[in-house]
Amino acid sequence: MKYRSSLLILFFIIIQPLCTWGKTKPQFWISGSLGYNTYDMSDINNEIQARNDTLGVEMDKIKGGVGYGCSFGVNVSRFGINLGFERLNASKDYMDSTWSFDYSLPANLYYAGINYQIPLMPHLNLGIGSDVGMISLGGGIGMATDDARPIIVGISGSSLFLKGRIFIDYHFTPSIALWSSAGYRGAKVDEVKIGEKVKKNEDGSNFSISHSGFDLRMGLRFILNP
Repeated sequence: MKYRSSLLILFFIIIQPLCTWGKTKPQFWISGSLGYNTYDMSDINNEIQARNDTLGVEMDKIKGGVGYGCSFGVNVSRFGINLGFERLNASKDYMDSTWSFDYSLPANLYYAGINYQIPLMPHLNLGIGSDVGMISLGGGIGMATDDARPIIVGISGSSLFLKGRIFIDYHFTPSIALWSSAGYRGAKVDEVKIGEKVKKNEDGSNFSISHSGFDLRMGLRFILNP
């Protein structure tokens, strides 16, 4: 909650001089998006591989997942700033006649971003941007056998993340734009709690959950004061 409040305060500190800079009228907007993300997940995938080798099963590794998000911002001339939220979904499960195992590892991203765009032609812009914020883990790990009650253990942890991206948007009307972006996100949590205990690797190092990877997104942006 503290970092979400800090991002909001920072946004309004920056927005005041930006809105009074230059002669261009500031444009306020809201946006929603959907996309696909790749994930590193090296420690999780090593654990899955070890379980496959031990039990002789074929549980798939976690390599990516669908995500969605929303944001609010303001553009002045070629520059813009925004606040946003993204939900990154990541899960994998295995089930046979005697037991089942499930990883549910979603993450929430809360961030502030800055953008710069260049007009390519009427109604079409190319831009670059960067986001910084916090990643917060959720979900859990579940296991069940045919002769025992299911066991579900919660996962928690948080860290800073950074993302760089390029984007393109096309204005259908003065108030609606379709945009698409491609970027890379560094989002690794190095201290992960399984239940109330910090999880460790066999060599004593901290177990990590990494949502770092590439993403492709598409969304609609609605200008509130065209």
